[in-house]
Amino acid sequence: MMRFCFPGGEIKKEKATGSLASDAALTLSIQVPDYDTWLVENIVVYNGAGGDRVVEVYVYDGTDFVAYLGKNTVPAGSRVPFPNNSGDVYNAQDQMPVLVKAGWYIRAYFHAATNSGSCSLVLNTRQLHIKI
Repeated sequence: MMRFCFPGGEIKKEKATGSLASDAALTLSIQVPDYDTWLVENIVVYNGAGGDRVVEVYVYDGTDFVAYLGKNTVPAGSRVPFPNNSGDVYNAQDQMPVLVKAGWYIRAYFHAATNSGSCSLVLNTRQLHIKI
């Protein structure tokens, strides 16, 4: 079991934004740069569309899923933290923090819906200089 008493590293905020089209899905991705490892402390998803959107958040290594961080309905004009306990059974607070290696992605998949608007994926991370 890995425990963090006082995680070091530089605190950073990473953000990806996009535009949701009506009846279309959208994936927002943030990739960990080469030679970095991130300790992702929290994730916030924003839905600026005119209606609710189902959003799934996960870690992806370029070829496959590594960790599923949850699925939730994000109301119009709202921000929702991931993971949280108001969505499906996979949304558990004990999934955070999560280590993400260089070259891996944090992704938010916005399911198709009959509304359009802006959206964003925000990560609060610590950039660690460790070798895994």
